[in-house]
Amino acid sequence: MRRRAGFRRGEEGQALVVIALAVVVLLGAVALGVDAGYGLTQRRVMQNAADAAAIGAGKLLASSVISTSSGTLFAASGDAVYCRAWKFTPPAQEAQLAARTPPEKLPLRPDAAGRTDLLTVQWSSNLSASNPWAPPAGGTFAAPSNPAVLCQNSLITSGGSVSANTRFVRVEVGVTYRSLIARAATSTGSLQAGAHAVVALGGASVPDNGPTWPITRHYTRDMFNETCGTPCNPTSAVPVLFWSSGSNTPDVDFGTFHGMVDYSRYSLLVANGNGSCYGTPLPSTCVSQLITHWDNSGPPSSPLPNLAAVGNSQINCSPDNAKWITWGDDIGATTGKVSGDDTGCSVPNWATKPFGNDPTSVNAGQLRVDTARGPLVDPGSLRTSACSAANLPPPPLETPSCANPALGDWVETQGGNTGNKLSQPLLAYISANGTTDDWSNVICTSCSGNPAYGKHVTVLVYLWDCAQTYTGSNTWALVEPKAKPSTDCSDIHKNSDLGGGQNVDRIHLFTIAPFTFYEGLVSASAIEGFWGGLVSSSDGGCGCALNTFSNWVELVPDQGE
Repeated sequence: MRRRAGFRRGEEGQALVVIALAVVVLLGAVALGVDAGYGLTQRRVMQNAADAAAIGAGKLLASSVISTSSGTLFAASGDAVYCRAWKFTPPAQEAQLAARTPPEKLPLRPDAAGRTDLLTVQWSSNLSASNPWAPPAGGTFAAPSNPAVLCQNSLITSGGSVSANTRFVRVEVGVTYRSLIARAATSTGSLQAGAHAVVALGGASVPDNGPTWPITRHYTRDMFNETCGTPCNPTSAVPVLFWSSGSNTPDVDFGTFHGMVDYSRYSLLVANGNGSCYGTPLPSTCVSQLITHWDNSGPPSSPLPNLAAVGNSQINCSPDNAKWITWGDDIGATTGKVSGDDTGCSVPNWATKPFGNDPTSVNAGQLRVDTARGPLVDPGSLRTSACSAANLPPPPLETPSCANPALGDWVETQGGNTGNKLSQPLLAYISANGTTDDWSNVICTSCSGNPAYGKHVTVLVYLWDCAQTYTGSNTWALVEPKAKPSTDCSDIHKNSDLGGGQNVDRIHLFTIAPFTFYEGLVSASAIEGFWGGLVSSSDGGCGCALNTFSNWVELVPDQGE
């Protein structure tokens, strides 16, 4: 009995040892669980950064395509692409927060001690290649020595040119960091988290209606040629003159017509301001234009403000917005008729609120180039031009009237130099809706006054081919080029081509193309910018090649790994 008691006394305290060992194991498991959970968080942070960086780099390339005598090239440089990706990574976001007053910290960011960040940006022309990210199918954008400094520059031209064959961009983002708790569980006390994303680039079809702008351009096949030197340096592309107040400007102004189209519902020429054109039935003196839907957001009873007059003392629409007219030529005498065609108020408001800006709204005006517009007006309206293979616009610009001459709106023009009334409204629109890019703070050395480019907007503009002059008695005559025997409307080039006192009173909308307007390139005497710049999601089945007008960017599965 004593031996048994002694034996029992020898077991005292063993439970404490078991509990202590269990606690150690439990704490280790908790530590590993905490590190594993934090690792999953870092993995999600890296994936979000990779997705955003790949899309950002892809959009930069898609919006910087230019067509040159050397073929289709990218204006963005290699370092610019790398920097665009870098701006979406945690190090860039951390630097932005640290620069705030007071400084802020990026949530869930590992401690700087022992932390190493990774960013790899690659390109490829073919994901199905055996190694799509290595020559000859692809390559890597070399990392700059100090991206935190270089990537803050306004315009980045270093790093060499981007291969014109680039159709895919791969971004890998990663971080090596010290574990939170279980450092003893690893040989180095470090953990890693990383992710990658791939985007594809391709051409997209151009939308066939708004938002658009009330100044249009005459179509010629050579109008899309960029000037970027020989050999071409894409970063030195010279802006395109879109509109000018000067005379004898080829394909910009034609006599008293300087590109301004009339978006009202009724004909200015036939109605001629004779009373109200808002009645039902339509007065015989009022002839409707061939417009799908007019913008009726600004009749006399509208509570809308005169947006164009904001910050512009030169536009006087007082005492109220009775002059803010978009759905007709004029106001009847009983409702407070205003003189002229309301170019002082209606025209600038058209520019500030682009036509077709909200296609889902019943109040938004719409123009189209792919649908028949009412009854045929006269034999001259059936004329098509520039439809030969040599004169067709480059894809993906569409020309539906080449197949069916009855397609495409005929829109009347505003006489006089109305373009100078649009510079301030356009600047107001860019200020309210524009975005910045790598050019925003860059000085345009080829521009008058050497302005900075500033913010920009990309909107759709219509290009016209044929024109008509109003001969009175509700009749129109086709405007033909003075140089015979050509009867092709695209051969109308200068004011002198309009012989016999002809005016451009109505134009045929031939096609539509995006144009990027920069804040610093807009003035009362000239408006400049660049064709293209429209970036969208894939329109599914366009089959368009990468082009200077409209491209898509979207994430794709990485088939190369």
